[in-house]
Amino acid sequence: MGWLRKSARVSPEVSGSSSASRKQKRPFITRMFRPSSASGSSPVAAEQTIIMLGLDNAGKTTLIQCLRGVRPKDPTPTVGFNNNPAKLGSTPLTLYDVGGGKQIRGIWDAYYADVHAAVFVVDAADSSRFPEACELLHQTCAHECFAGKPLLVLANKQDLPHAVGPVELAEALRLHELTTTPYQIAASTITSELREGTELYKALSRLLQSVASNRSDLQARIERQQAEAMERDRKRKEERKARLEAKRKAREEEQRAQEADAAASNSADCSGMQPSTPATAPESTAHQLPSAAPIPPPAPKPALAPAATPLAPSSGGTPLKGTHSPSSGPLPPLSAKGNAGQLPLQPLAPIAHNRLPANTAASASPL
Repeated sequence: MGWLRKSARVSPEVSGSSSASRKQKRPFITRMFRPSSASGSSPVAAEQTIIMLGLDNAGKTTLIQCLRGVRPKDPTPTVGFNNNPAKLGSTPLTLYDVGGGKQIRGIWDAYYADVHAAVFVVDAADSSRFPEACELLHQTCAHECFAGKPLLVLANKQDLPHAVGPVELAEALRLHELTTTPYQIAASTITSELREGTELYKALSRLLQSVASNRSDLQARIERQQAEAMERDRKRKEERKARLEAKRKAREEEQRAQEADAAASNSADCSGMQPSTPATAPESTAHQLPSAAPIPPPAPKPALAPAATPLAPSSGGTPLKGTHSPSSGPLPPLSAKGNAGQLPLQPLAPIAHNRLPANTAASASPL
């Protein structure tokens, strides 16, 4: 809490011995963001990004409504993330409102790299949830993207009975263990208007002063962490894309293997298949007709036997007794050499068919 004590010192410009000077004494942080009477205009202040953290129903959204100048209503629990522009004095603000429910707390660390500081709101009247709030607070301060950034803890709802003060809440949250995070704690009662001079206004002003005094380092850290976060997101997307591509290739290879197996199986079935015979209808024992006998092929016609050809006798000789049939082989060749030692060639006599000798016909007696 050292930075808080230093920021509350009195400005040397307003110190003096007169009573008028004593009445004008204000903490330095309070006067820093007020309009300057000498210049007549507000000093230019850089925009700051603050994240509102805490359990559900702690009062985060109501506080943002007060900072925006909106009359607080019964807010519904925040689900997800809301980005709200606001202003405190002359300092423009960007307020991150994240839900405090168990189902949404996992997104908190996604915004730590973008903020300059944080406000952790606690319902000081609900002591049963102090251990839960303590655990979340220490997890936030231990995160690499938030450790070392200014923190304001608000003991909210001081208007309710049984609400504990800042000292008791600091002990319940074990703030003394936050050695790497500059913090302060203050009591708060959120009304319809955030008035200057109230304890809540002073606490918020000290938080902004802490950011302004270390803005160069905080801004450089934010830019570095944002670049690292973008690089992590890029690598995560590339890894996801590579995983999806690998799955797609695996599916395609599996499909090709299945198609190849199916083609090989079909080829094997076709090569081992025998020509099929037409299926015959099963024979029925009842009303069975006798099968027709096959028609025999026509018998070949018998070849006509050649008639015996008597050899004509040579001149002055006796007729030859032999006969010749084509089935007994070819005739011996006839020599063309003279007639010495050979029979002379004589023309064959005509063959008489169905003729009776003349004496037989003459001797036949009529019937």
